Amino acid sequence: MRSRAGVAGALALAAVALSACGANSPDVACPLIGYVYTEPVQILVDPELLGSGSVEACFGEGCDVAPIELDRDGYWVLPQEDPYLSAGGIGIGPGAVVVVAVNRGGTTFEYTVEVPYVPLNEDPSCPGPVEFKPVIIT
Repeated sequence: MRSRAGVAGALALAAVALSACGANSPDVACPLIGYVYTEPVQILVDPELLGSGSVEACFGEGCDVAPIELDRDGYWVLPQEDPYLSAGGIGIGPGAVVVVAVNRGGTTFEYTVEVPYVPLNEDPSCPGPVEFKPVIIT
Protein backbone atom coordinates (compact mmCIF):
# COMPACT_ATOMS: atom_id res chain seq x y z
CA MET A 1 0.00 0.00 0.00
CA ARG A 2 1.34 3.45 -0.89
CA SER A 3 1.61 6.19 1.64
CA ARG A 4 -0.57 9.28 1.25
CA ALA A 5 2.55 11.49 1.09
CA GLY A 6 3.98 9.40 -1.77
CA VAL A 7 0.74 9.56 -3.77
CA ALA A 8 0.38 13.30 -3.12
CA GLY A 9 3.98 13.86 -4.23
CA ALA A 10 3.43 11.89 -7.43
CA LEU A 11 0.27 13.86 -8.19
CA ALA A 12 2.05 17.17 -7.58
CA LEU A 13 4.92 16.14 -9.88
CA ALA A 14 2.47 15.11 -12.60
CA ALA A 15 0.61 18.43 -12.30
CA VAL A 16 3.85 20.40 -12.71
CA ALA A 17 4.94 18.30 -15.70
CA LEU A 18 1.57 18.59 -17.41
CA SER A 19 1.31 22.33 -16.80
CA ALA A 20 4.64 22.83 -18.63
CA CYS A 21 3.24 21.04 -21.68
CA GLY A 22 0.59 23.68 -22.20
CA ALA A 23 2.66 26.67 -21.14
CA ASN A 24 2.95 27.96 -24.70
CA SER A 25 -0.68 27.70 -25.72
CA PRO A 26 -3.42 25.17 -25.04
CA ASP A 27 -3.71 24.54 -28.79
CA VAL A 28 0.00 23.97 -29.47
CA ALA A 29 1.81 20.64 -29.34
CA CYS A 30 5.54 21.06 -29.89
CA PRO A 31 7.46 18.22 -31.56
CA LEU A 32 10.05 16.38 -29.48
CA ILE A 33 13.01 17.22 -31.69
CA GLY A 34 16.46 18.00 -30.38
CA TYR A 35 18.76 20.23 -32.38
CA VAL A 36 22.51 19.70 -32.22
CA TYR A 37 24.77 22.31 -33.74
CA THR A 38 28.26 21.26 -34.77
CA GLU A 39 29.32 24.21 -36.95
CA PRO A 40 32.11 26.47 -35.70
CA VAL A 41 31.28 29.82 -34.12
CA GLN A 42 32.73 32.89 -35.82
CA ILE A 43 34.31 35.60 -33.66
CA LEU A 44 35.01 39.08 -34.98
CA VAL A 45 37.51 41.04 -32.88
CA ASP A 46 37.85 44.79 -33.45
CA PRO A 47 41.18 45.30 -35.27
CA GLU A 48 41.78 48.49 -33.23
CA LEU A 49 41.67 46.39 -30.05
CA LEU A 50 43.72 43.45 -31.30
CA GLY A 51 46.16 44.77 -33.88
CA SER A 52 48.35 41.83 -34.87
CA GLY A 53 47.70 40.00 -31.61
CA SER A 54 46.25 36.56 -30.93
CA VAL A 55 42.92 35.09 -29.82
CA GLU A 56 42.09 32.07 -27.66
CA ALA A 57 38.58 30.84 -26.91
CA CYS A 58 36.40 27.99 -25.65
CA PHE A 59 32.75 27.12 -25.00
CA GLY A 60 31.16 27.78 -21.59
CA GLU A 61 32.19 29.64 -18.49
CA GLY A 62 35.10 28.08 -16.63
CA CYS A 63 36.47 26.36 -19.74
CA ASP A 64 40.16 26.26 -20.69
CA VAL A 65 40.87 28.56 -23.63
CA ALA A 66 43.03 27.40 -26.52
CA PRO A 67 44.38 29.27 -29.60
CA ILE A 68 42.01 29.65 -32.57
CA GLU A 69 42.70 30.43 -36.22
CA LEU A 70 41.87 33.53 -38.28
CA ASP A 71 40.07 32.72 -41.55
CA ARG A 72 40.49 34.63 -44.81
CA ASP A 73 37.25 36.57 -44.18
CA GLY A 74 38.66 38.12 -40.99
CA TYR A 75 36.77 35.92 -38.50
CA TRP A 76 38.40 33.92 -35.73
CA VAL A 77 36.97 30.38 -35.99
CA LEU A 78 36.02 28.51 -32.81
CA PRO A 79 35.46 24.84 -33.75
CA GLN A 80 33.17 22.62 -31.71
CA GLU A 81 35.74 19.99 -30.90
CA ASP A 82 38.39 19.24 -28.31
CA PRO A 83 40.04 21.15 -26.69
CA TYR A 84 37.41 23.92 -27.03
CA LEU A 85 34.38 22.00 -25.73
CA SER A 86 33.77 21.00 -22.15
CA ALA A 87 34.44 17.34 -21.39
CA GLY A 88 31.92 15.11 -23.14
CA GLY A 89 30.27 18.00 -25.01
CA ILE A 90 28.84 17.53 -28.49
CA GLY A 91 27.43 20.54 -30.24
CA ILE A 92 26.08 23.60 -28.54
CA GLY A 93 22.84 25.36 -28.08
CA PRO A 94 22.76 29.07 -27.56
CA GLY A 95 25.21 29.73 -24.78
CA ALA A 96 28.38 31.53 -23.83
CA VAL A 97 31.88 31.52 -25.23
CA VAL A 98 34.98 32.74 -23.45
CA VAL A 99 37.30 34.84 -25.62
CA VAL A 100 40.79 35.95 -24.57
CA ALA A 101 42.50 38.46 -26.86
CA VAL A 102 46.13 39.50 -26.45
CA ASN A 103 47.11 42.58 -28.43
CA ARG A 104 50.56 43.11 -29.89
CA GLY A 105 51.53 45.16 -26.83
CA GLY A 106 50.83 42.18 -24.57
CA THR A 107 47.62 43.54 -22.98
CA THR A 108 45.11 40.76 -22.29
CA PHE A 109 41.37 41.24 -22.65
CA GLU A 110 38.96 38.52 -21.47
CA TYR A 111 35.28 38.38 -22.43
CA THR A 112 32.45 35.97 -21.71
CA VAL A 113 29.84 36.54 -24.41
CA GLU A 114 26.55 34.88 -25.33
CA VAL A 115 26.52 33.54 -28.89
CA PRO A 116 23.89 35.62 -30.72
CA TYR A 117 21.32 33.65 -32.68
CA VAL A 118 18.15 34.02 -34.73
CA PRO A 119 15.30 31.46 -34.41
CA LEU A 120 14.45 29.81 -37.74
CA ASN A 121 11.14 28.21 -36.79
CA GLU A 122 7.90 29.81 -38.00
CA ASP A 123 5.99 29.08 -34.80
CA PRO A 124 7.53 31.14 -31.97
CA SER A 125 5.59 29.16 -29.34
CA CYS A 126 7.82 26.10 -29.89
CA PRO A 127 11.61 25.89 -29.65
CA GLY A 128 13.26 25.09 -32.95
CA PRO A 129 16.38 25.41 -35.04
CA VAL A 130 18.46 28.56 -34.84
CA GLU A 131 21.11 30.30 -36.93
CA PHE A 132 24.16 31.46 -35.01
CA LYS A 133 25.51 34.92 -35.73
CA PRO A 134 29.14 36.00 -35.25
CA VAL A 135 30.28 36.97 -31.77
CA ILE A 136 31.54 40.55 -31.96
CA ILE A 137 34.25 41.80 -29.59
CA THR A 138 34.80 45.57 -29.52
